[in-house]
Amino acid sequence: MLKNNQNTGGFTLIEVLVVVLIIGILTSVALPQYQRSVVKARFTQAKITANALAQAEEVYYATHMKYTPVLNELDVSTDVTLYPTECTSESDACTYWTTWGKYRLEKNGRVLVYILQSTLFYAIFFEGNSYKTGRKYCFAGKINDHYATASDWTYKFCQQETGSTNPDSSWSENKGFLYNQ
Repeated sequence: MLKNNQNTGGFTLIEVLVVVLIIGILTSVALPQYQRSVVKARFTQAKITANALAQAEEVYYATHMKYTPVLNELDVSTDVTLYPTECTSESDACTYWTTWGKYRLEKNGRVLVYILQSTLFYAIFFEGNSYKTGRKYCFAGKINDHYATASDWTYKFCQQETGSTNPDSSWSENKGFLYNQ
């Protein structure tokens, strides 16, 4: 008499394929939401850093009657991973890289903070700046995300973030949302 050597403890190919298909569907739903959450967290970090830099720049301005693009001249601590070379107080602007993006200090009284993997950025114009005196903006562009739609969630993000329904029309790209003051 021959014995049947079938292994009854394993999975069939169909069962494995169904599980892989379910995992794929769940991943396709969860991944875009996860990516958006990462960008929002980076934006929050950028905003905190920009506000700290702005306060430090205002203290520097009160003492020296000018703004500085040199981070080491400010009384603030940030997570810089790459410092610019040849940056002096006479430079027009200096860009500093961080783990979540980069920021740019300009001697004309502006802090720009860019977030990695997106074109969201936050800008502060100081009181001494003649262009957009004392204003804060959220800028949104097309995110580098193939899940983004024509309505572009970054644009909506800045609307929600600032409380503004329309971008400031004085910007050429019309994507700068002024924070309600």
